[in-house]
Amino acid sequence: MTPTKPSKQVAHRDANGCLVYLHARAQKSTRLRIEISGSAPQTFVVPGGKETVLKAKIDLETLEAGPLKILGSQNTMVRLSEVTEGKDGRIVGIGLRAFMVCDEDDTAARVRLLEEISMGYVSPVADVMHAENQESDADSRASEVPLTGRPAAA
Repeated sequence: MTPTKPSKQVAHRDANGCLVYLHARAQKSTRLRIEISGSAPQTFVVPGGKETVLKAKIDLETLEAGPLKILGSQNTMVRLSEVTEGKDGRIVGIGLRAFMVCDEDDTAARVRLLEEISMGYVSPVADVMHAENQESDADSRASEVPLTGRPAAA
């Protein structure tokens, strides 16, 4: 996926910045510290065992500087061996289910995200993968999509 420049319309509409939404799930309650592209870290308390949407604000300079890098650290990890009767030895953290970047005043995008999360819709993602046109190894490539990117031009 090639990052694209935000449209001039985005910068014109909301000079205050953008919002980053992270749809996540934690097995156990945890404190999650997130830093987006070198901006000041933001800390969230994420409850265990349920879906959570975290909202962070970034300024336009951060968005226009290059691809967004979302770094997270947390204080509680889960040993999968404890929940799989020893079948899986991995230690895992919070699960990131989806993320979105939008203008702070883009109500339509924010409502769509909440609708997608609450209704469980699955929508195709432009420029990532079109399964009907891919070869048989599409499943292996699907896991290679990086968690960095820029919003597509409107």
